[in-house]
Amino acid sequence: MLPFHKFIPELLKKIPVLIYAGDADYICNWLGNQAWTNALEWEGKAGFNNEKLTPYMLGDKEVGQIKSAGNFTFLRLYQAGHMVPYNQPEPSLQMLNEWLEGKYWETSTPRFEEEL
Repeated sequence: MLPFHKFIPELLKKIPVLIYAGDADYICNWLGNQAWTNALEWEGKAGFNNEKLTPYMLGDKEVGQIKSAGNFTFLRLYQAGHMVPYNQPEPSLQMLNEWLEGKYWETSTPRFEEEL
């Protein structure tokens, strides 16, 4: 297996990265994902690690926890296994839409259409 985590610091310089996990995923558990995102060596590590997990809301209901700094976002969704969109379709759709809209992107990162 290749150490793909080593490619992420370079990616973060160019594009935003979202790491998400369901809290009931026993294949890629959220605690392991949170640990490697916190340990990742990159330019924004200190800022990312200073951020606290905050409630991720769908309307007035807390459906997970999120933290984001620079171009790096970690999201934990409650009551979801390895197939997060299957287990939590509404929060997953909101997560995807917010991501595509650039809600958690660093504003200094060029948008794709600006690079064309």
